Amino acid sequence: MAYFDWVRIMANGDDRYKAIAHIANEGKRSWNQGKLMKAKGLSKGLPDVMCYIFESHYNGFAMEFKVRPNKITSEQANWLKLLKSQQWAVAI
Repeated sequence: MAYFDWVRIMANGDDRYKAIAHIANEGKRSWNQGKLMKAKGLSKGLPDVMCYIFESHYNGFAMEFKVRPNKITSEQANWLKLLKSQQWAVAI
């Protein structure tokens, strides 16, 4: 949450920061809720934060936040690999 406090402050002076979004993909859900979210297009492994800002060599920036000792899942690794192939910068 501290990251998005900073993003909101930065957005006051630079509209590019308004193109940064949290992907609400975490948490436990009921089977029905999971089915509904999948039908709406949510995909397992999407990075936590997507920055839809074009910068010189990159089409955007994706971040996956982890607390040690947690590691990324295979779905998250696949998303990060796909985004890199589409000229996105990625970070864990």
